[in-house]
Formats: sequence, structure tokens, C-alpha cells
Amino acid sequence: MSGAAVSVFFALCVLFVGCCGKPAILGESVELSADVKCEAQEFSLIYRLRDDSPRTVAQLVNGVWIPGESYRERVEHSSTGSLLLTRVNYNDQGYYEFTCAGQVVTTIHLEVLIISNNNLSVPEGDTLTLPCYFHTVGDSVGSVVWERDGELVLKQSLSSGELIYGTGFEGRVSVRFDWFVLGDLSLTVERVQLEDRGDFFCCVKKGSRQRGEWRKRGSPAAVRVTVSERSTISSSTSAPPTREAETHTAACVTPIIITAGITLLLSAAAAAVWLVWRRKSRRSGSTPGGADGRTASDVEKTPFTERGSDRGTFIG
Repeated sequence: MSGAAVSVFFALCVLFVGCCGKPAILGESVELSADVKCEAQEFSLIYRLRDDSPRTVAQLVNGVWIPGESYRERVEHSSTGSLLLTRVNYNDQGYYEFTCAGQVVTTIHLEVLIISNNNLSVPEGDTLTLPCYFHTVGDSVGSVVWERDGELVLKQSLSSGELIYGTGFEGRVSVRFDWFVLGDLSLTVERVQLEDRGDFFCCVKKGSRQRGEWRKRGSPAAVRVTVSERSTISSSTSAPPTREAETHTAACVTPIIITAGITLLLSAAAAAVWLVWRRKSRRSGSTPGGADGRTASDVEKTPFTERGSDRGTFIG
């Protein structure tokens, strides 16, 4: 494709497609696919340099993509009509052409994007806001477009306010009502689902249908979203440690209580025995017994006549 042909292609892209280019994240892999099936023996993918010279990325040989000299260990076979370009670098951005028997059948404009500190992680079911900004004032912005991994998420027209949702995002995504005034194109995603994970891209569509439309990336150009699964038994899984702790505490406290109770009972029993013994000791040892074993009280109770029986009878 000559320089003029590239210009024509870009003009057609602007007029009919509104191209932002195919996004590729720096350092990662991107799949490049042909739009048609090539039955010819010669099927290649070339990269068009800025000076319009071609560089072979890969050739299909016996049904397998073989990388070119400059792309060794960076091309992986995907199918007979597509391949993976791995470890994307910033110089990979530009135009790629699938050629069949020397004829260009597919042209791809690859955009290499940098994700820096824009990785967002959210639990399933939460609300997430993806940042994106664009200088809209005084510009011919017609609508804001959000995509995820090449699929439409949301498109909102400035003039009509019409909303077009992507599949699976109906009623869950939105942008500010005053996004044009503030230049804030941030996307809010409610009730986040596991399927929402991926790379989100923000664009504005400029121009008009009469004069042609094209897109420009917002800033940041890409936001990566990861969604963590929210376990439905999260509350119950946290309960067992509490019950276990309570069981452990009870297991530790119960022997202490039992030991204390036994000790208290033994002490009370010992005290009772000691009191009984003390009382008996007091009774037996208060007055010494006589030679015949009787106590003083027994002697006092002996009748007078009994005392003097040996001495005879007293006659007044």
C-alpha cells in the first residue's frame, strides 16, 4: 500500500468507520485477524512502516504462521486466518495488511496503549467508576463511547441524549449527565459482575455524518478491571472461627471453674470437720474427770444421804 493509498484508507476509515484503531496493551498480546479466507498459497501479514516500506510479520506455510525475521518468537499461530502478536512494544503501532496472492484483503490500524496505575479491582456486586477525560469545550464532540475488549459497553449521544447499551450492560452503566460541560467521561458500572472484567476503552466521536465522523481516545485511554468473586457464604465462613474461639475459651474456662468448685467444696468440708472436732474437744476437756471417771457435775448430783452412809446417821 503506497502513502497515497494509506491516506485514502484513513479517509475512508474516518468517513465510514470512525476508527480509534485496534487497541493493544503495551507488553501484552494482540490478535490480528483477516476479514476473508485466503485460498491462495501466498498469504502474508506485513507491517507498513512510516516510509511506506513493508516488513513481513508472518507468512502462512502449510497452514501454520511462520514469523518474519524481525518478529521471531513474537508470533503465535491462532488459526489459518489469524495470529497473535506477543510482547507488544510501542513501535508496533501502525498499519498491518493481510495480503492474499499479493492483494491486500484486510488492513488493521493498531494502537499501542499504556496502562499506568489504572488497574481497578472491585468485588462482585459493588459499584465501580472508570475514569476518562477529554477536552470537549469548543470541540465538535458528538458522543461518548465506552468499549470493553472491542465490544460496545455504552454510547451516549450529546445532541439527542440517546443511550445505546452493550450486551450485558443494559441499565447498569452510565456517564455523568453533564459530561460535555466538565469533560468528564467517566463510566459508572453498577452491580459489577464477574463477566465485567477486562480492558475498558474510552473514546469520543467527533465530526458529523455529513462531513464524516472519527474517534479520539480519552485520557486515560485504557482502564483494566478485575472482579473478585464475592462468596455467598462469606458471613458463615467467618462464623466458625468465632464459634471455635468460643469453644476453645469454654474448654479452657470449664476446668478452671470445676477445679475452683471442687476446691471450695473441699475447703468447706475441711472447715466443717474442723468445727465438729473443736466442739468435741471443748466438751471433753472443760473439767477433768475424777478417779472413778465421773465428772464434777456427777459428784454434785450425788444425794447427801449417800455421802454419809458410811459415817452413820446424823442426829440433830
